Amino acid sequence: MKRKDIVIVVIIAVIVIAITSYSYAYFLAHIDNSSAIENTFTAGKMEVTFTDGPEISMDNAHPGQTINKTFTVRNTGDFETTYNLKLDNVVNTFKDKTDLVYTLKRNSEVLKTLSVPKGNNYIATELPISIGGIDTYEITIEFKETPTNQNDNQGANFSGKIQVDSEENVNLLTNPEVKLYQGMIPVDYDGKGNVVVADTENNLWYDYTVSEWANAVLVDSSVYDKYYNKPNTIIPMEDILQMYVYIPRYKYQLFNVNNEGVPKQIINIQFENELENTGDIKCTYTNNGDGTITEDCKNKNTNGPARNGEWYTHPAFTFKGTTETSGTELPGIWVGKFEPSDPTDPIGRNDTIGEITILPDKTSMVDKTVSTMFYATRNIETNAKYNLKSEEIDTHMMKNIEWGAMAYLTQSLYGIYKDDKTCGIDNMSFDECEVWINNTVQGAYSSGKANNYSGTYTGCVGESVSAAVKWNVDDGSPAKCDVDKRWNTSNGIKASTTGNMYGIYDMVGGAWEYVMGVILQEGSSDIHLGSSGFESLPESKYYDMYTFSNKNITHERGHLGDSTRETLQTLGKEDGGWNSDHSVFPFADSYANPWFLHGGNYAYGVHAGVFAFIRWSGNGSYHDESFRSVLTAQ
Repeated sequence: MKRKDIVIVVIIAVIVIAITSYSYAYFLAHIDNSSAIENTFTAGKMEVTFTDGPEISMDNAHPGQTINKTFTVRNTGDFETTYNLKLDNVVNTFKDKTDLVYTLKRNSEVLKTLSVPKGNNYIATELPISIGGIDTYEITIEFKETPTNQNDNQGANFSGKIQVDSEENVNLLTNPEVKLYQGMIPVDYDGKGNVVVADTENNLWYDYTVSEWANAVLVDSSVYDKYYNKPNTIIPMEDILQMYVYIPRYKYQLFNVNNEGVPKQIINIQFENELENTGDIKCTYTNNGDGTITEDCKNKNTNGPARNGEWYTHPAFTFKGTTETSGTELPGIWVGKFEPSDPTDPIGRNDTIGEITILPDKTSMVDKTVSTMFYATRNIETNAKYNLKSEEIDTHMMKNIEWGAMAYLTQSLYGIYKDDKTCGIDNMSFDECEVWINNTVQGAYSSGKANNYSGTYTGCVGESVSAAVKWNVDDGSPAKCDVDKRWNTSNGIKASTTGNMYGIYDMVGGAWEYVMGVILQEGSSDIHLGSSGFESLPESKYYDMYTFSNKNITHERGHLGDSTRETLQTLGKEDGGWNSDHSVFPFADSYANPWFLHGGNYAYGVHAGVFAFIRWSGNGSYHDESFRSVLTAQ
């Protein structure tokens, strides 16, 4: 590796913005730059000079107001090198993040103009500098004036510091690249909860540092040109067919290798560049031909056993079957934002699926066999209306390991979980650190009346983390959700994996969700198909397989990363998962329940959760089993 002589230099630049007027037209501005003297900070071989002082504050700012900051970076060492610029210790409470933008100039040339990040983020990377070289920078921060009312940013503020660090630190990505495919339109959300075409050139349309995951939609090919590359255009819900959320490639720090009961805790995540595999661990799985799968996880460097504290690139980002030794490396996966719905059969009475829509405020698709669900998701990529390119993408039903990748990111600083100190590892019901339940159900349940229910209202939230089921009392009526419980309200976002509109919904409650995870037959290398409708399974890359058992709490059969055995609070219990989530493993006896389901349903209360799982036969006989769609690289 090329030698670099870098010393981290940190300079604090604090900017405080206080907006106090009711109307943006009457804001008054005050800039305090009293410390505008030249300050030079030198450490080792790098020198950074601020010509207008390290501290700037802006009080009572109005739209159109700008402030400037200049500094120079000098290489006083003996080697050519590269460095990065980062905004660190960021506090940005602007509700409409497009209102506050920065322009970065290097040696009088504009490097970029983007919205100011809501969290810590690199603003320029891999900047080369020669021996004795001097780079002069100017950052202009603007409270951009727009023709719309900007009162939603009243009282907002921003603060942060500029950090110069080495190229290697960029590997600790806090805001990874997002891979889009043909037909996908990247979207953002405005202050009113509308879906708008993202300005990918001039706006930071996602920010994982503040749990704002990347979102994209599919629209009918007949209206695609109306929205493609049309930044800030509102897309009405009636033009959207499917909504997706991006799970970037990452590695996680092992915390329960030895199949023990451990208290709930933050899962440490580090994003990876493109297709890199920077984890310490490699796992192989062997089908022993007798109904068992052997998991062998070792440190790639020492060949010793995997240990807690080591890092493992999450296996969901290698598209392969359980026992395959190689597969396609993925930069990330796109996951359906809501449980799917079917406009041709909204109450799910037939084991058929016309076309899948993935939208809020719909009745979730239930009462199907696993095979019907699977082939419906495969058909998405070849349906011309979505304008996808089947040569480059693959659409399929979510696998068990992919649910795990989604759940682990949720339990990280990039998701709903804050930190162990805030959440309290001994407090199993701390509301701020759990995704709230969707407790709505279509149909009726009352004394003297037969059950007549099917599906839930997608994107809805209950009154608490584990609220009791909310029945709709009119038989056969569509599921209903109170206006203030819908997905884009201040209450509704509590049902999201991120605690805001950028996350994934219906993961807790709603319907149980079948995933492509299944056990072997006893004494055989063959899969136990149960009542799934499969005569034979598809390619092995589309499912995860597990050891046979005739017991439902033999959790040691789980795999690293799949959110089964690692995330148990108590071993040997049916509700031993973190947050008291249900934890029943697939098994086969006289009832034959070989398939995984995740998340709990509307009636599971405290036992529903992102780490909840159960077993079933592969059919939809109880009218509360759904699934989720995934879109990846081919």
